[in-house]
Amino acid sequence: MTRLEAETKRKAEEERKRIKAGVKANAVADAKKKAEEEAAATAKAEEEAATAEAKQIAEEEAVAAAKAKIDAEAKKKAAEETAAKAKADEEAAAAAKAEKEAVTTKDKEDASAAAKAKEAATIVRLEQQIKMNLMPHQLAKEYFSCRQFWLFMVPLPVLTFLGSILLVVKTSAVLEEETQTFITITIGSIAAFLVFLTAMDGVCSYGTRAKEHDSAFINLRDLLNELVTLKDDPSQGDTVESIQSRYRNCLDEWKSIVPIVLSGAFKYLRVALSNNNQLHSESIIYVNACDSLSAEISNSWSFPLRLPNSKKVVSATIKRLQEPADENTPLFQQCFP
Repeated sequence: MTRLEAETKRKAEEERKRIKAGVKANAVADAKKKAEEEAAATAKAEEEAATAEAKQIAEEEAVAAAKAKIDAEAKKKAAEETAAKAKADEEAAAAAKAEKEAVTTKDKEDASAAAKAKEAATIVRLEQQIKMNLMPHQLAKEYFSCRQFWLFMVPLPVLTFLGSILLVVKTSAVLEEETQTFITITIGSIAAFLVFLTAMDGVCSYGTRAKEHDSAFINLRDLLNELVTLKDDPSQGDTVESIQSRYRNCLDEWKSIVPIVLSGAFKYLRVALSNNNQLHSESIIYVNACDSLSAEISNSWSFPLRLPNSKKVVSATIKRLQEPADENTPLFQQCFP
């Protein structure tokens, strides 16, 4: 081989090496470029992915914020509605409570007024009943006291005194036999009559019955005075219930019965007034009529030793009530038109 061929071969070899090195460098550059492009693409993809993820996160956050806002508004609205409902309920409860209190207060006032009216009616009715029982007991007391006095208290000591005088005359004077016999018979008769009067005194018990009616009269009078005090000032005196209880006790304790003539006269008067349709609506008329009847019985010529006829005194009482008090106003005109 010649030197030229060697040189040419060497140059060709160098050229080939140079080309191979260039190709390799180009391949490396291409690979590097491709790697850079791939890295850029990867970075871009990663960036796009990050941007998409960030956008998605932002959208999710926006959705979550919107949802939270909606929930907050819903909760706020629900809270407002709850508060409004609670306020309305409170106002309704307060109104109901106020209405209930008003109704309760009114009921209490009505109940108190009704109780006072009932108590006043009870007092008036009890006062009338006491007055109607007071008068017969007063008349019965006068009747029995008078009969006890004239039938027993006067005759017994008088007859005893006469018997004693006759006994003294018989023992101290010189008398004829017939006179002594007459005096002896008279003394014996007086003694027998005294025994008879003493026995009748025990049987009739006018004195005891007079005391019982007097006691009943005093008790009723005291109850009547307490009722008058209670009407004037309810804070003073006893209660209506206590007075009623004491009145019932008085009725139970009465042992002596009012004479039937007296009780019949007052019952007959009630019947006479009820026939005028005024007894139940105007009970005070009956009380006043009882006063008139009591006065009529007391003014009777035979009273108190003897009781008058009940029908006669009732008829006289009604006739008296029908008489005018003056020229223009008849007495009890409503009862007897």
